[in-house]
Amino acid sequence: MTFRPFARVITTATALMAGFALFAIAASSVRAVTSHLWHGNFRSALIVGTIAALSFAASLMFLMPGQRRRIIAAGETPEYRPVVGLSASLVMFAVLIAAAVLERGAGDKTFGLVPRGFIFPASLAFAALFLVTFIFPGLAYRLSDRPRAEPRTKPRPAPEMALQVMNLRSPVLRFGLRFPGIGNLVLVALAFYFWQFAKVIPHPAIIEANRSCFALSLLLLSLPIAIPVLRTPITGDRTAWTDHLRAKWAAMLGLVIFNSLIVLVLPERGLPILANAVLGASLETRPYTVVSSKPKSGLKGCGAKMLILLNPETGQTYGLCGVSKAIAERAGPGDTLHVLGKTSGYGQVIQRVMVTKAPDAAAPQP
Repeated sequence: MTFRPFARVITTATALMAGFALFAIAASSVRAVTSHLWHGNFRSALIVGTIAALSFAASLMFLMPGQRRRIIAAGETPEYRPVVGLSASLVMFAVLIAAAVLERGAGDKTFGLVPRGFIFPASLAFAALFLVTFIFPGLAYRLSDRPRAEPRTKPRPAPEMALQVMNLRSPVLRFGLRFPGIGNLVLVALAFYFWQFAKVIPHPAIIEANRSCFALSLLLLSLPIAIPVLRTPITGDRTAWTDHLRAKWAAMLGLVIFNSLIVLVLPERGLPILANAVLGASLETRPYTVVSSKPKSGLKGCGAKMLILLNPETGQTYGLCGVSKAIAERAGPGDTLHVLGKTSGYGQVIQRVMVTKAPDAAAPQP
């Protein structure tokens, strides 16, 4: 009598536990999405909806026997084993975090049936089984019926993208694919220029709206370029998704970084300048309370940095880079920064600043 039948039972039971736990996370997330949408929290709804979709997809990988066999077969292959192990680790941590959140809920029992004191030992037992079965030593992968792959005598060459996607016969399609790329480069150049040289204090509502819609704006801006790149074939006969990941991860990472710069800088620094040029601006002086001041910020290209209180009602702050060193040395917490600049309602383009020292609270009052 061998251990193999019992190990298969343990593997199936652990996979089912993980699948049902992920499905429960997805169901709870869907309920939270409806609540966020009802209250108008679209950013939170987008984040929780993404978590629900990922949890549901992962649950199917463990609950469906065919998909589970593919996972085990991929884990048996040495070149795919690190990716499978990393994905399994993320699944285990997601289930443990969900168990910790569930344990801290209100009431003595979960769903009116399970005592909350049972959640902690059950999650530890599940973590131990999942760790031994799917992560280390990977008991499920050692029981696979697939023959072990022989070690490669020569290192596998790195895959490269075959950029024939732009060599299309239709000029309309060529223009349609090149226009987003050229436009993205122009936006990156403008964002870099405003980031380095523009001295603007945006309106608090612009910052709040921009930060709340950051993820959605980044997704919509990246999709027109990301989809053609992801659909671009790679050299050779490699069709595995890991080959595409190895060939395209640098392009996707650069796209996310540059588009993040566009989404952050252009609405907050470019929009006030554009509005002043189109709508007409008036010269105004506005006071701001200084939160902190650093003559040497330590940030390359920033120089002196001053943090000001932008909205006293919400406590929102804003960092000014490129302030003169003399102003930054004189200013301190609680001082008033008087900013002279042009504005049309979307923000103030700085022309000159002046600091007024705060009254000394320790000085004797007349």
